[in-house]
Amino acid sequence: MTSKSACLHALTLAILAGAMVEAATVAPPPPPPADGNWNFEQVGQAELADGSRDAQAYSKLSPWPDTDGKYLYSGCYDPAPLFDEREGRDRCFFSVDLTNPDKPRRIGLVPLFDAAASPPPPNNHPVWKDDYPYPNLPVRTPCKVNWDDPAIRAGTQRPACWEPGWNTHTHTVTRGPGNILAVNLERYHAFNSGTERQQSYHGVRFYDIADRAHPRLLSQWDAPAGDADPVTGNTPAALGVHHFNFDGSYLYLGSEYRGFVGRILVILDV
Repeated sequence: MTSKSACLHALTLAILAGAMVEAATVAPPPPPPADGNWNFEQVGQAELADGSRDAQAYSKLSPWPDTDGKYLYSGCYDPAPLFDEREGRDRCFFSVDLTNPDKPRRIGLVPLFDAAASPPPPNNHPVWKDDYPYPNLPVRTPCKVNWDDPAIRAGTQRPACWEPGWNTHTHTVTRGPGNILAVNLERYHAFNSGTERQQSYHGVRFYDIADRAHPRLLSQWDAPAGDADPVTGNTPAALGVHHFNFDGSYLYLGSEYRGFVGRILVILDV
């Protein structure tokens, strides 16, 4: 063996020996957590006032209201004097022109139902109460009921139908690729109204907003829900979609989903 070969051989042995020593001193990877999740470290949990775990907790991280710099898109989450409450002033979404940021101008407003063809029950109507005698009314769109009829109000006459949009609100509105806008659908719970005894939408709607003043409905996805109880009208896992993020190819949303308890993370391929 030449002196040069001997030097290379010795160097190789030294490197291998060092690697073996280093490997021997590096701690083995920790075992997987008991719940099976990797690469996550729990730093806390959502708790109720009594200190118990809040099983309904979910992330509030989502870009809303959403803006592309020229227009702003928002759901009608809080009651606002956009129009009369009978027309669903908090069950809609809208777009705002920001061309002149000193004078924003609302240019488009889309209710979740046709207020003329499907006038909703007033927020003080007994149909919203838990003891109304007609749960799970037949779903029809559009649906026209005379909610001022004394017999319907008294609960002695069954309303002919129910429009799910009456029992649905939207507040998370996010723009995706191109001119696609995603809008959440969640059971209505404002004005002390909203009911678990009637149907609601529980998913996401997608709109084409090439015309910002006149968004055009493209499609709707509903999270799988259970079957309505014939006595109470309650539909399991039908609370709907809350917040979400839209990265263009996928929607990451928090939603109830048939077969699971509470809201879960759902990844929707769009």
